[in-house]
Amino acid sequence: MQQKVNTLELLINGEITSLTDVMVIKSDDGLYVEQMVEIGTDPEGKPLEQKQLSLYTWERVHRLVWTENTLIEQVKEAAVLEMLDGLEDLFDQLSEDEWEGEEAPAEEKEESKDRRDDPNYNPYDEKKGDE
Repeated sequence: MQQKVNTLELLINGEITSLTDVMVIKSDDGLYVEQMVEIGTDPEGKPLEQKQLSLYTWERVHRLVWTENTLIEQVKEAAVLEMLDGLEDLFDQLSEDEWEGEEAPAEEKEESKDRRDDPNYNPYDEKKGDE
């Protein structure tokens, strides 16, 4: 999910660098940061800017700061939803483990038993080997 961050502090070459009012996307690899970068000036002396998307690994991300009330509420909501999603995944995993741990009733086991190695079983016999 893309969201705005009021202040992003990054650890670059041993120093903390701050970016203000940037759009970010969180991923497992790190933080994608969209920002405008000055690439020079035009003949009138006005700055020329270009949009840039950078990936900073989580090791380089020092701190994310939100100061706007609406952003704070959005971040809190997203954090709670992410935690609930994690709990739901854990619950599903526990439920699957319970099903795998249960044994089938004895009648079902005999019906599904592979009888190819049974010397008394003849697949061509009309009785199907039930002697």
